Amino acid sequence: MKTLNTISFALAATLSAAPAAAQTLDCTIDADPMAGTAIYDFHLSGQPSAQAYLFASLGQGDPWSIHGISGALLIDATLLVPIDTVQLDPTGNGDLPFSAPWSAANGLPLFAQAVMLDPSQQIAFTNFNCAMAAQVQVAGGLAASIIAQYNSTTGKYRLSVHDAPANCSFKLLVNGGQKATGTGMTDNNGNGNLEVAVPGGIQRGDTVTVQINGQAVKEWTH
Repeated sequence: MKTLNTISFALAATLSAAPAAAQTLDCTIDADPMAGTAIYDFHLSGQPSAQAYLFASLGQGDPWSIHGISGALLIDATLLVPIDTVQLDPTGNGDLPFSAPWSAANGLPLFAQAVMLDPSQQIAFTNFNCAMAAQVQVAGGLAASIIAQYNSTTGKYRLSVHDAPANCSFKLLVNGGQKATGTGMTDNNGNGNLEVAVPGGIQRGDTVTVQINGQAVKEWTH
């Protein structure tokens, strides 16, 4: 893992460079409570052989532009933590898995964004992602699992529900449903997926609620 000072020095050395085109970041979560881990698999795409510096935060921030960097910092700078770096391959793609103990990851929304430095010394912020995995209690004392992921480029939330009651309804609501609502049904094994487009995108302060069979099982704020 890179230290904050190392990454800050690398960025400061390139602030006078011309801005680069926008780069992209996406994330999926492989949660395994029995093994006690949650693996965040970050996928980055951009210029071939670019260097990506990945940061995480516990909140979404107001957009903050930095001279010399294309795009804006979109996650909370006061809670910023460096994760690691990865060099993109010749096709401009790279993956950076990050493992966290389940005791810390369970129910914690993790906000992530990267800064890309391409071979011509141009730099740019990616979009940001919010990823969250949690075990939740549903009616009847059952323990279900949910995985939610938001991508600021697509403006969509993805929600997966696992081990819930069979053939039950589940929802993802933004600001109580006033901003966006998505509804799905679990299959015979209690699993289901949905994708919700959020008009105007998720903004700082927006609240996301997950319901299973009409019961609110998890809520978090951007």
